[in-house]
Amino acid sequence: MPLRSADSRARLPGWAWLLFTCFGLVGALGLLLGLASLFNIGGVGRLGKLLMGDGGTVEPPGDSRAFDPVARYPEVAAYAGSGASLLRMRADQVRSDGHLDLGADYQPSPRVQYDFVREVPAPANAPPLGAGAPADGRWHQRIEVDLGRPGTLRYMRKVGKGRIEERTYVARGMDRREDEPSGATVENGVAPPACPLQRLWRQATARGVPENAVASIDYDRDGYDFSVRGTRWSLHFGADCALQPD
Repeated sequence: MPLRSADSRARLPGWAWLLFTCFGLVGALGLLLGLASLFNIGGVGRLGKLLMGDGGTVEPPGDSRAFDPVARYPEVAAYAGSGASLLRMRADQVRSDGHLDLGADYQPSPRVQYDFVREVPAPANAPPLGAGAPADGRWHQRIEVDLGRPGTLRYMRKVGKGRIEERTYVARGMDRREDEPSGATVENGVAPPACPLQRLWRQATARGVPENAVASIDYDRDGYDFSVRGTRWSLHFGADCALQPD
């Protein structure tokens, strides 16, 4: 009986080599991302963007270390898309100068969220009236624009009709998410925010709010709600920027 050579005993089928190669590439990718995060090589940022993409996100307008949610509203609205009307704005961790440091590394991290809505054509697979279509024939789409720390790893899961979309990406700082068109009744939009947040802060400090604090400021049709997390401070301002009585 002939003896098999060492080469023939060590030979593996092609599918096994392909499997080992795939595992090796996945392991190398995980190692690179881990080292980038451990040693802060551009944050998750540079390397992550190269390997996973930025998900179509863009850099925040202006200075991300001193972002002004009111002054930069026109650029945010343009990014939301044509025909979008503002529903509300929420700014978390606003400094007394009216700005946010989107690059800050403390938690909860500074962020701004703008909620928009716009009218859109009926989808191609729209149901008939009586099975979900709006009685007035008007379809709307909600849009959310988020601003946060550039270089943050994000996961998105979107459930649509008959499909689920999942992706992981490295956000550049300003991100947009669009809902599926809906026939549900939506609230009316509000005018763009017009009160400089520093002006609200000046009135708040006159009431005793410490200048070294950071505040959450919400804007909607009722005006501006100002609060400092973990404290008793909670103030309300009208759309005209005037402090309202308690």
